[in-house]
Amino acid sequence: MDARFSEEGRPLAPGATILFESLSPHVIEGGKSVLKEVQVSVDYVEFADGTSIGPDRSGASERIALRRRGAEAYRQWLLQIYWEEGDDPVVKKLLRESEEGSLAGLKKAEAGLSSPQSAQRSEAFLRQGTQMVRQQLLSLYRKQGAKGVVEKLLRGGANQ
Repeated sequence: MDARFSEEGRPLAPGATILFESLSPHVIEGGKSVLKEVQVSVDYVEFADGTSIGPDRSGASERIALRRRGAEAYRQWLLQIYWEEGDDPVVKKLLRESEEGSLAGLKKAEAGLSSPQSAQRSEAFLRQGTQMVRQQLLSLYRKQGAKGVVEKLLRGGANQ
């Protein structure tokens, strides 16, 4: 989990806690079993200054980096639309279109750097980053309108 994608968009402060829910189904084995308990352990932690600690056995650092790249690609895509066409087209893209336009260049780059399986896996995490930012911006749009979205984009990050 990347705390920068949280509602506040800030890293977790020392001693603070955060609650989150799984977006996955809670049913396993074709609907025959229901999850009753989940245990979580910390494998990797990245601090606000960019340093990290932990064995990173799960590859969390790579997944987080890919999500951030996807998020930044989406932000840059919307900013380009804003600079070329204004805020109305940004809102239209945000409300009516998926994140695909922002991923086109990244998908090509990932495909050229790795095996097809690895590229597909990378694309999934890039897409998650774009989707998280899009959802944040949609929420912001409902609260503050186009002005709030544009201000957030211009501040240098939809997840900061």
